[in-house]
Amino acid sequence: MTAKTATKKLKLTQPRTKTKKPNAAAQPPEAASPGAKVTGRARTAADLRSPPVGTTLTKTDRTGKVRCACTVEKDGVRYGDKLYATLSGAAVAAAKDLGLSGSSFNGFVFWQVVKPLRAAQNPAERLELLWKRYAEVLGKAVDGEHKTVVTKVAKVHGAALAELIA
Repeated sequence: MTAKTATKKLKLTQPRTKTKKPNAAAQPPEAASPGAKVTGRARTAADLRSPPVGTTLTKTDRTGKVRCACTVEKDGVRYGDKLYATLSGAAVAAAKDLGLSGSSFNGFVFWQVVKPLRAAQNPAERLELLWKRYAEVLGKAVDGEHKTVVTKVAKVHGAALAELIA
């Protein structure tokens, strides 16, 4: 079996589930200050990387000139006159105002909270990084509700990897 065949089989074994995205209207009223309009999804544990409340984040150009700014508040991120639940929500709005193309932006990268990941020059380093990510996701999935399917997929991946390095 080649790596291509393994990939094709993988696609066939993945469950087809449709997930509902939470909307701003479904958020509890305590999620926002009185009178504040919150757009986007509710904050999650993954957003714990967010800067402290009161921090002003700026988007600068190559010369260091500030193009736009947002402020981190208790209930979200304020860009312009709107309060967004996430940095990414504020980034999408700011990008639209700046005329940037695209509909999805990583808020942490856009507002320069973190530097974007660059591929390692050394292939072994790149594979090590990818393996760490894969193992983390696999570990969470094996403990979750899709254990049987995830285990089958991991076995297909293992067989394809063994064939690639043989």
